[in-house]
Amino acid sequence: MNSFSRLLPVAGCAYALAAVFVPAANEKFYDLGGALGFLSTTFVSLYYPTIKAKFWDGIGRNVQWPPLSSFAPRQLLLSAALGIWTIRLGSFLAQRALKAGGDSRFDEVKHQPAKFTTFWMVQATWILLVGLPVYMVCLHFPAGFSAILNWWATIRRLLRSTPFRLPFILLLDHETI
Repeated sequence: MNSFSRLLPVAGCAYALAAVFVPAANEKFYDLGGALGFLSTTFVSLYYPTIKAKFWDGIGRNVQWPPLSSFAPRQLLLSAALGIWTIRLGSFLAQRALKAGGDSRFDEVKHQPAKFTTFWMVQATWILLVGLPVYMVCLHFPAGFSAILNWWATIRRLLRSTPFRLPFILLLDHETI
């Protein structure tokens, strides 16, 4: 199966949330829906072979969920980083929306299904694009690498990444002002 067809179930997870919340004209869970979108797409990309065998290929009950130890360290680290970021940001935004009684950005559009659907589709596209590097690693990790090489490459990429460098960049920018 080629790369793009493996991404179809992941994309379907992201876009399916609109089918639940748009008919209800419910904007209170928009940010929580974004968090659920990231978590579900990460789960689907990590467990794609098992999900495919269990539900698509018709093997059903005979397929066991693989233990976490069966995944490469890179897959686990990236999935965990995306999951932690998602839970932190999603819980803050959802709590803010629930405390305010809704999200004022959607007051005018939530009763216009076409416009409200557009907001959910943009969010789903954002989920897919932002998480795409993680999904690709989870879907296409070559199994032949040694564990030490995987950990070292993961640590090097983490140290070079923008989220890791961002606090230092902000600190330096603050001191130059």
